[in-house]
Amino acid sequence: MQSSISLSVGERAVSLGAVATIVEPCLTRTRCETVYELFCGDPDLFVLPVVDEAGRPVGLVGRHQFLLTFAAPYGRSLYARRPITSLMDASPLIVDAVVPLSVLSRRILGEKPTAVVQGFIVVRDGAYLGVGTGADVLRLSTETIRIQTAELIEAKQDADRANTAKSQFLATMSHELRTPLNAILGFAELIRDRVMGEDVPETYSDYAGHIHDSGAHLLELINDVLDIAKIESGKVETEREEFDLADYLRPVVEGFSAKAVKQELAFTARIPEAPLPCFADPRSVRQILTNLVGNAIKYTPKGGLVAVTVRELNANEVIIEVEDTGVGIAEKDQKRVFQPFEQVDNKYSRQSEGSGLGLALVRQLVDLNGGCLALRSVPGEGSCFSVTLGKRRAKAPARAAAAA
Repeated sequence: MQSSISLSVGERAVSLGAVATIVEPCLTRTRCETVYELFCGDPDLFVLPVVDEAGRPVGLVGRHQFLLTFAAPYGRSLYARRPITSLMDASPLIVDAVVPLSVLSRRILGEKPTAVVQGFIVVRDGAYLGVGTGADVLRLSTETIRIQTAELIEAKQDADRANTAKSQFLATMSHELRTPLNAILGFAELIRDRVMGEDVPETYSDYAGHIHDSGAHLLELINDVLDIAKIESGKVETEREEFDLADYLRPVVEGFSAKAVKQELAFTARIPEAPLPCFADPRSVRQILTNLVGNAIKYTPKGGLVAVTVRELNANEVIIEVEDTGVGIAEKDQKRVFQPFEQVDNKYSRQSEGSGLGLALVRQLVDLNGGCLALRSVPGEGSCFSVTLGKRRAKAPARAAAAA
């Protein structure tokens, strides 16, 4: 009579069907002719474990090899009255019932490849428990992978649903978050600039200035969060069109000059006078450039240089490059900085306020416009971010000529 037991796999015990089969073992003194009768009487008996008087496994008899030996000339007459120890495999693979599946697979491949066909012995605390085969391991592996895959898919779906709900909430709340903050900024600006008269004490004016600066920074963070939330929830509608990139960006770039001077930085811009066609969403391009230049100015020490270059890359593409002589980004951090809420840990990033959303937003906007974002950086020397965009709308494939 054969029955099934469960074998623990991975880091937890699982019961996934017949992993090991309980087969009544024979003792070491059992004669080979008795084993022959057992195999002939039970066609499903694929292997027979051998145990000593204390019940400890000492060998394994595989059905196929045993019957071949007995069927050989003089095989039966030679072995019939001998103990089974003369024909058993005296060094079978023996595994504990709680061995991880990955360890069991490695042991089969590394120690006893024949166990795939012949089988292996399962023990618990050294005592015989059952036998298993490579087919059992394969079934268990397949079922384990299926369950783990289903769990991963479910976890991903849960995460996606939570992320979508978060993004939809933030995108919907854009007006409710921005409106009161804009009112605070407006009143703080009135007090700071003494628009209502010179009766406002200078201390109050300074306080209002601090409120305005902090509020403006908070509004910038809120805008970044909401912009990313809108993109993730699919509420951003980009309107890609063909426009003159050079003409569009020239006034935008000029606006950064004063900010750079205020930070005691040199600022240069190289934009061609001739028209430079580009196919993208103009508002997205403006925001991409604003975030890249803003970061360059923020993380470049005084006396450094920030340079913007807009040029034709080839017959089909244009490129926007923002280069600085700032602190640079280590190679190990260069992919991480494009993830939301990630910042490089250096003294300038710790001194500068920010959410770590700017580059993540840039990456998503570039993707929405079918472009390519690249980074070259050397720590201590600076960084260069480049955005490549198409020049013209992709043409629809020509229709095949109608058959005559």
